[in-house]
Amino acid sequence: MATDSPQTQSQARPSPRSEPTPFQIHVPEERLVRLKRKLEDYELPEKDIVDDAGWSYGVSLEWVKELRKYWLDEYDWRKAEAHMNRWDHFKVEIESVDLHYVYQRSSRPDAIPLLIVHGWPGSFYEFDQIVEPLANPSQDQPAFHVIVPSVPGFGFSSTPRVQGWTVKDTARVLDKLMTEVLGFKTYAAQGGDWGSIISTLLSNMPSCKAIHHNMSIVPPPFSYVTAGLMFMLPKWLSSRLISWHFSPEEHRQMLRSKDFALQAGGYFGVQSRQPFTLGLALNDSPIGILIWIGEKYHAHTDPSFNLPPHILLTTISIYYHTHTFASSCLPYHENTALIAGPTPRITDSVLGVSIFEHDIMVLPKEWVSKWHKQQLVFHKSHAKGGHFPALDNPEGLVADLREFLGMHQALLKTVA
Repeated sequence: MATDSPQTQSQARPSPRSEPTPFQIHVPEERLVRLKRKLEDYELPEKDIVDDAGWSYGVSLEWVKELRKYWLDEYDWRKAEAHMNRWDHFKVEIESVDLHYVYQRSSRPDAIPLLIVHGWPGSFYEFDQIVEPLANPSQDQPAFHVIVPSVPGFGFSSTPRVQGWTVKDTARVLDKLMTEVLGFKTYAAQGGDWGSIISTLLSNMPSCKAIHHNMSIVPPPFSYVTAGLMFMLPKWLSSRLISWHFSPEEHRQMLRSKDFALQAGGYFGVQSRQPFTLGLALNDSPIGILIWIGEKYHAHTDPSFNLPPHILLTTISIYYHTHTFASSCLPYHENTALIAGPTPRITDSVLGVSIFEHDIMVLPKEWVSKWHKQQLVFHKSHAKGGHFPALDNPEGLVADLREFLGMHQALLKTVA
């Protein structure tokens, strides 16, 4: 049931896996009635706390009011359920994690197994628009068996109950999904945000032969002192420093990355230090989750793209109905050592990177190439799209996956 809270785990280290079972998303009607009552009862200020605040103080009050009205008057969760249930959903227990995943097999015998990994504040639903074109393309395009899990602690997957569960553990579980549960001898992985880190860790697994990132984070090829100055000095001075090291386009990208780190990244500190203070405060507050997560979708998508409200509200509803907002904050807390250290290198898998101009952090191609040595074999930039390209530029993301992985199809033969 979609209303189940994460199950109690006896351990979070290797244990026998179960057999996969089909799964359907369904929230009981009484839960939907309760949600509607909470939306109706939530009191928002009648007017801006500060005159003409808009988005300059955080989320826009008017934006919240409009979405609450839409949620109450127009949004249909049952329609969203039916839409999501058109894909083949399963659950399987791996290392005491009750793992949810979509597994959409292509009818093509030459299809490439592709694991797509979301980050925060995403979910498996983020990739709804790209499953069909990847699994069932025209005959002249490469096809994919598409596997989209809910990362442990997110959505319909349970949360590991032990302290210290990191993305390394998540990568190990997802590799077991691909190799032991689904039986693939080789596969490719794709991700942005936390998904890019998880997919990078998957590159150390013998069966993972290709990695695609839509956000690739690597250390600078110069001293951290220089990098720190770029981010900490006043903009008028750091702009000059950045311009000495980068081309005009790289200059623009670095300034955007700096703006995110200094202004829009405040949530990172809260979720890494006190994940449950925030998480429990919002656990049973649909409007609270909408405000906290919805602001990120507003800020991190292409500004020319109007995210349909039903897509945002389905995402918020998944967090709310599964009680996983608090557990979704855990990666920021449990992976501080990994974040503070050097990014893992990709040494055995080929790497492809797609840059979307309005992403929160865009690093120069040369940085990625130097860090991952000769493994970077594909790099393409897009003027359209942001942090969630599967939403605001799905055509570009699909085209890049086809081009990059199609070039390396010999590495990725289907066995299962």
